[in-house]
Amino acid sequence: MTGRGAMPLPARAYLNEVKGTMRKVRGKEEDRMEEIKRDRFLFWDILKGIGIVSIVFGHSQNLGIAIRTVYYYHLAIFFFISGYLYNEARYGDAPFDFFARRLKNMWVPYFCYGGLFVLLHNLLSKYLLFLSDAYYGKKEMILAMANTLFLRCPEVPSGAMWFVPLMLGAGTGFSVILWFCRNYLPASFRPWAAAALSVGAGLFGAALIRREVFLSYHLQTALLVIPVYYGGYAVRTWKISIEKYVTWYGAALCAGLFYYFLMFTEESVELSANQIPGGINFYIISAAGIYLCCFAAKCLQKAPIAGKAAALLGKYSFDIMALHFLVFKICDWIYARMILEPAENQGGFPHSYPELHVLYLILGIVLPVLFAIGARKVIHGLGGMLRSQTENPRK
Repeated sequence: MTGRGAMPLPARAYLNEVKGTMRKVRGKEEDRMEEIKRDRFLFWDILKGIGIVSIVFGHSQNLGIAIRTVYYYHLAIFFFISGYLYNEARYGDAPFDFFARRLKNMWVPYFCYGGLFVLLHNLLSKYLLFLSDAYYGKKEMILAMANTLFLRCPEVPSGAMWFVPLMLGAGTGFSVILWFCRNYLPASFRPWAAAALSVGAGLFGAALIRREVFLSYHLQTALLVIPVYYGGYAVRTWKISIEKYVTWYGAALCAGLFYYFLMFTEESVELSANQIPGGINFYIISAAGIYLCCFAAKCLQKAPIAGKAAALLGKYSFDIMALHFLVFKICDWIYARMILEPAENQGGFPHSYPELHVLYLILGIVLPVLFAIGARKVIHGLGGMLRSQTENPRK
């Protein structure tokens, strides 16, 4: 018997069974969404891994056509990724917050690595790893540290870190454009206005470069790459499916485009030297390179071991960027002693021995990752010890 107004036992059991089934369905759906989210971020980490390997490859080779190939896209891919990952909900109306956040995230590792190179300056000069006529006393050391503090590290092994203020400037410029559109333009007009302003900024940057107007922190280049930044943002905002639209025949077409530019034109890209192709060719080449990298990342994502390895490199891309020149020169120093080469002959930059290209590439990637993993473990361990001592002081 059931009480008055109570649900009959069979009906109650059925309702509980339905609720249980719904909870299982919701749980499976949440798990599926979480898996999709993990796969999505894995893809972008793999893409960063492809980008940083391309950078090290370009710096480790003397082959002109190989260098031209990777230089077509190896920096553009990072702006595209940053545009895709831009958090409009958080920073769309707060460009200063975006700048502050990005500066904090970039400044700390930049200063740590730049400061390390400053401290090692005399040692590296003594052993001729990096040629320098200047010996750092206390005054010179302080001045070099001050420059590093303002993202202007003067040390040769930090050369690849010129990219940091460029990335900060491009992201901030894009954030300001988006803020302006969101706050001063009608909603229906915003997407097109943001695209137009981004293209305008890029063309203005290209004009500055061609007129040889070079600003501090490569700001002319930061303007140049804002359309690339916008491209990544558009892919996410417009929900363009990379899985659907990045195909083998599209990759073949882009590869053919690369072949044309490499074989039948003299177009080259070297952003650190303010060298870009004429017209809109920079954006055509960048788009083709980004598409090819997305196709490669899509393939690697389907190969668990290779994909996870590439994603790991992507997570430590800053460390690889900062340290690979130093690794190159350590290889030179060791090799010179093995073959009894005079020390004066190992002063080439970024490396001295063409026969070591493969070694430069492998060690220039692996050693910075191992160093970064070890350094993080040491820092976390020390942090844990300090917290433990603070929470449980000796009486």
